Amino acid sequence: MIEMYKSNPVGLEALEKYGKLDKALREQDIVKHCLKTGDQLPDFTLSNQHGEPKNIYELHQTQWLILVYFRGKFCPFCNLDLRILQKKLSAIEGCPAK
Repeated sequence: MIEMYKSNPVGLEALEKYGKLDKALREQDIVKHCLKTGDQLPDFTLSNQHGEPKNIYELHQTQWLILVYFRGKFCPFCNLDLRILQKKLSAIEGCPAK
């Protein structure tokens, strides 16, 4: 997984921290607790980027969804993920998801 971040330098220290976190999560077998393809998403409401509450169930009734968890500007990994998504935006916009 860390390979995709090498072309988007955020500093060696951040990359090393991400590598350690990734390793720790894999050792805890965190994936067994994650939703998998075909699993039903639980119903919940979160705020969007404008602070407006959005109910996942209601949104999913009318469109496909792409969920992105962004902790905040302080998180180098979240910022890196958003930059990668921005580079892939044209491909994402070609999909039926919002």
